Amino acid sequence: MHVFYPCSLFQWNGMSTIPACFAYPVSRKEALCSNSDNFSPKAGVRWLVSGENMIQKFTTFLFLSLFTTSAYAQIQPLPDFVQLPGAPATGSAEDQSDYAQNLSLQNSRTPDDCARAATEVKITLASFFGSPFGPLSDQEVSRYNQLFESLYLEANGYISITKQQWQRPRPYIAHPDLKPCIKLESSFSYPSGHSALAEFYARALIVLFPDRADVLKARAKQIALDRNIGGVHYPSDIRDGNLLGDQIFDHEDQTGDLTRKILSF
Repeated sequence: MHVFYPCSLFQWNGMSTIPACFAYPVSRKEALCSNSDNFSPKAGVRWLVSGENMIQKFTTFLFLSLFTTSAYAQIQPLPDFVQLPGAPATGSAEDQSDYAQNLSLQNSRTPDDCARAATEVKITLASFFGSPFGPLSDQEVSRYNQLFESLYLEANGYISITKQQWQRPRPYIAHPDLKPCIKLESSFSYPSGHSALAEFYARALIVLFPDRADVLKARAKQIALDRNIGGVHYPSDIRDGNLLGDQIFDHEDQTGDLTRKILSF
């Protein structure tokens, strides 16, 4: 199965095709990227000046900088299986409704709401479905963490490409009176990557734990809603992020036998 690396938005058919200076573990590659899409220069500089192998690090950093710029110069077309309504036009009735709902949530959210949403900013199996808010035990998270790191790479490329199609600004950029209570994001707003991945992860977990389907679905919805409560997404971002997560799962299952891969892990 092809794996998308989210910083470059290019397809790589396995690690053997990646240049040596690029072949780092996922955790180190993630240090160079912002949450869900784009190359993060600040994170890259912090990683560049830390630790050892400075020559190799500088080569990697330069490669990523140039490669990411060229990747974003031409927006990749949406895969055929992605079928979304699209981001509301600026100033449209739906756009205005999104803003009104965000403002209402901002006025009604509690410190506990913001604290919970803050734990979900980093996308991992533990932060999404582990304790204290998720149904998985620490042992279950440890057992399946590697599988979900792989699933993240498969899904996140599609999410990045989809965000580039509409390039919707974040709510707090379009409306300065909206004040997020969690970490700000550098990627585009539509659709929500967290919502898509929460739904995608929930579908995968239901394959493993079918008896927990209801609680897993509810947890995915809470993660998505918390992106709205936290002030970094609009309601339509959340709605269509959930839809995208389902579409990615169905596509990967139909073309790559995802259910079998999950069960055989």
